Amino acid sequence: MKKSLLFLTVIVSSALFTSSLKADDFFPQGDFSSGSVGALPENWTGHEQPHLDRVKGSHELVEEGDETFLRLEKQNEQSVLRVESTEEIPKGTKEVTLSVTDRVIDIIPGIENPNRYNFRVGVAFKDAENKTLKDGTPQISRNRSVPEWKTQTVTYEVPEGATSVTISLMMLECTGIWEVQTVELTAN
Repeated sequence: MKKSLLFLTVIVSSALFTSSLKADDFFPQGDFSSGSVGALPENWTGHEQPHLDRVKGSHELVEEGDETFLRLEKQNEQSVLRVESTEEIPKGTKEVTLSVTDRVIDIIPGIENPNRYNFRVGVAFKDAENKTLKDGTPQISRNRSVPEWKTQTVTYEVPEGATSVTISLMMLECTGIWEVQTVELTAN
């Protein structure tokens, strides 16, 4: 009886661990708690798109106390600062849920278009040839300072033929500091 109970406990524990691992493994690069401080997180690329002038900004992992998170900082409102990462969508996924835990420090709108400024999380579903099938809307965004960690969540329908999803963290037409603790992407 004890052996059967132990065996059953091991099987249930293993199943629970495996199911939680599947959800976590869909976008593991969105956990910024580990990595090289002072560098861009693994599996993320940085893009700078100057419109009128050189970008004055940075994107790197930062450690404060016992927390490590991604910090994006931009000092030129006339440019876009963006980091992105792409992950394959598990086969058979009909919807994905995106949750972002972040905070914003000292956001200042750009002079040219003060109504359009924000920090935005872009979502793009792509096919096997890396062609964008659909951009995810609504987007998660911030257009004011939020000094405490806050989580926003949105669910997207996966378009037919999509094999991957690209998550972009973008600072548009503003200056300030955006700190991102986690980007979670789970299959539904």
